[in-house]
Amino acid sequence: MFEGIALALLLCAPPAELDAHRAELDLLAVRIQELKLRQIHGENVRRELERLLVRAQELAGAIEAELQREGALPAALPPSPDELRERADAARDEADRLAAAVHALDIRITTASNELRMAQFGASLTTGQDPERHRRLRVLIEQRQLLAHRERLALAEAARLETEAKAIEGER
Repeated sequence: MFEGIALALLLCAPPAELDAHRAELDLLAVRIQELKLRQIHGENVRRELERLLVRAQELAGAIEAELQREGALPAALPPSPDELRERADAARDEADRLAAAVHALDIRITTASNELRMAQFGASLTTGQDPERHRRLRVLIEQRQLLAHRERLALAEAARLETEAKAIEGER
């Protein structure tokens, strides 16, 4: 869907002003198709594919903004309820990914905490404590807090998008 919109924007674009964006977007489209084929055949190219898709969106946005400045495009229409629901689904997927990362950190925190307790018990029998273990545990806890915050933001975004989709449907 996105590639079709980008292509339509490119076809409408004044060639002299947007040649660089057009050329880069053409190259990205070819590379994206190659990566999609490799992904179908079982290769893990997800990160590269996501990076290219983000760049393609940036280019399409720049082209669209330029065309709006020139008056070649009307003001952007609000997204449809289906589009908003797709975005909400993507936000929930991101929240699920973050929840899994939080769970993995919880396991690491528990392990590090147990190791610290055992080290403290051993230290009480021998010499001093190990400050490095405390530092590693603090870093893990801070990472967990950051991921949990991002998870809450993703869930809030999903809820906002769902509410917006319902409101648009209610207007129709």
